[in-house]
Amino acid sequence: MPVDEAEQIVRAIRRGGIDALVMKDARGDKVVTLQGTEHPYRVLVEFVNDGAATLDSDGTILYANNRFAELLSMSLSKLIGTSMQSHLSPTEGNKFQSLVGRARHRRAFHRAAQPTQRQQRRSRLVRFTLASMNQSNLARVCVVATELTELVEANEALKSNEQSLRELSARLLQLQDEERRYLARDLHDITGQKLAVQSMTLSGVLSRLSSSLDDETRQALSESLVWNKEVAEEIRTLSYLLHPPLLDELGLSSAARWYASGFTKRTGIQIDVDIPSDLQRLSPDAEVAIFRVLQESLTDVHRYSGSEKARIRINSNGEAIKVQVEDYGKGIKPAKSKSAQSAVERLGVGIQGMTERMR
Repeated sequence: MPVDEAEQIVRAIRRGGIDALVMKDARGDKVVTLQGTEHPYRVLVEFVNDGAATLDSDGTILYANNRFAELLSMSLSKLIGTSMQSHLSPTEGNKFQSLVGRARHRRAFHRAAQPTQRQQRRSRLVRFTLASMNQSNLARVCVVATELTELVEANEALKSNEQSLRELSARLLQLQDEERRYLARDLHDITGQKLAVQSMTLSGVLSRLSSSLDDETRQALSESLVWNKEVAEEIRTLSYLLHPPLLDELGLSSAARWYASGFTKRTGIQIDVDIPSDLQRLSPDAEVAIFRVLQESLTDVHRYSGSEKARIRINSNGEAIKVQVEDYGKGIKPAKSKSAQSAVERLGVGIQGMTERMR
């Protein structure tokens, strides 16, 4: 056979243009199917969405389907016979070549950023899966190339949206706390002061005109004075619950103790408080977040647990702060827990709200 003809046959085999050879001997014609080039499998490989190629031990591309050539931004005719390393950056190429050696013993994976055509700014991210052709006597490695570009971009977009939503949630929680602070200040400084003036006025009327008033009028003024004092006390309590002054003045430790004491008076649930008196001061936002979590936790204890006592424990090692709220109630049914997690809760309420505050 002439050398030129032999070279053409070899090139055709490398390009995948020959599926079988017909050999003649004394017994007649013999058809030899080339291993790995059976037509049905070739049709399957050509139509899959992933790239497929066969390399030798040096990383030279012996066969590739059209999708593989597309992922490397080259025509198939120019791709066959070239080194796989030449289509990757120097760093990625060296990593890939080391995996070719490893793939002869076990499956290997490689994730490489592969630039597309020059006129395009977008880069492709391709995952190469390498495996040895154990059925071949030759050192051959199969490569499957899967494009991850759209998947990664979609994942990045999702992360960006989640981050935006988280920032919005944090901002809403911050605005909520600021609004509570303003309301607490107004209730204490304005409404509370007006009620105090009203109480002094009623007391003055009773003391100056008591002898000239009939019994019914005197009783009405006395009851009004009592109601005035109760409303003033409720306004004061509400103001402190919205934003306790102790949180700003003395910190989380004092505010938590004050809240636990008031909670016991309002609900009858005994609270065991284990908080160091010298607990380190945190940033205002952090102390407010932890205080709100304590409030929500104890509210859940009162609403759902049926427990007659609970415990608050806060400790810090200088690098982290740990907050525990424990009750001795009936717990949460699994079905109810799942439905609560799937339900859309108001911001700042429930476990989801506490989780957002901690984030």
